[in-house]
Amino acid sequence: MEAKIQKVKMKIVKNQKFLAKANALKPELYYSDKKPRNTVMLVKDGNVVHGIKAVYGKFCQNQEPYAKEMKQGSSVVFDFGEHLVGHIHLKISTEGSPQDAPVKLRLSFGEMPAEVYFPFDQYEGWLSNSWLQEEWIFLDETPCDIHLPRRYSFRYLKFEILGISDKYCVRLDDIICTAVTSADLSKAVPLSAGVDETIRKIDEASIHTLADCMQDVFEDGPKRDRRLWIGDLRLQALVNAETVKNYDLVKRCLYLFAGATNEEGRISSCIFIKPDVIPDDTYLFEYSLIFVTTLYEYYEVTGDIQTLRELWDTGYRQIELSKKQLDDHYLLID
Repeated sequence: MEAKIQKVKMKIVKNQKFLAKANALKPELYYSDKKPRNTVMLVKDGNVVHGIKAVYGKFCQNQEPYAKEMKQGSSVVFDFGEHLVGHIHLKISTEGSPQDAPVKLRLSFGEMPAEVYFPFDQYEGWLSNSWLQEEWIFLDETPCDIHLPRRYSFRYLKFEILGISDKYCVRLDDIICTAVTSADLSKAVPLSAGVDETIRKIDEASIHTLADCMQDVFEDGPKRDRRLWIGDLRLQALVNAETVKNYDLVKRCLYLFAGATNEEGRISSCIFIKPDVIPDDTYLFEYSLIFVTTLYEYYEVTGDIQTLRELWDTGYRQIELSKKQLDDHYLLID
């Protein structure tokens, strides 16, 4: 059955008690500094996903793959060796004559090699091109430290010199990604001994993916659509219960949904967190019912009867509203 989407302009009703509880459950964030593990060359290969393969360069781990002089048109692609969600810090200096013109840089971020191989201006997809992870930076003075304020989701980073005077060159002295998550991976439940190695690798990748999505809330994805969707919350909560067990984050998300409904009491399909808690104007029949399922499953693993009692009316209201969209045979009414 396809999701029945409703976009209804209704007054938003905020339950300040619920939102205060959600705010009190705002998670601690864990930070770790990561450096590139290698430089790579990107080559076409019809046997790999998207047709572009990353081939290791001459540098290896524990060396400084960025310590070289760069002129107009120079570029380098860094491989951080793992998927990261975080903020970039660069240290840049120049060599040669005094800096007589600004440096024009472009940074392109990608989760797959193809994302930094093909120019972003060739993109013709239906999603907004503002989701493409790219930064243009102008440096009037060097040496300098640059802390990029935006958060990125990537493994590969392409660093390009688009404009520079012929009288000097650029040195990238350091590059760090400060990765961030609200998942305490030290508490992750390991698989039992004797599990097949392929299954173990899938488990590790799954936990890593979950941790990347665990930020201020369970995000739909840390790269695009970085908001709280009820459908994703349910799946993430199930994995969380078997791995890192951050039940307070699940509880926070439930209170956020219950704390911002429309005037009918219907839960939106997703919630925007910043600059304020704002429910989206998209309402899906099945998604409102997922709140009920997620609340039930949360209670099953935590035994938190107080939260169940407080959110009971919100969950029951979703059932009442959904019954209005069903006929006597419990089929959706067009």
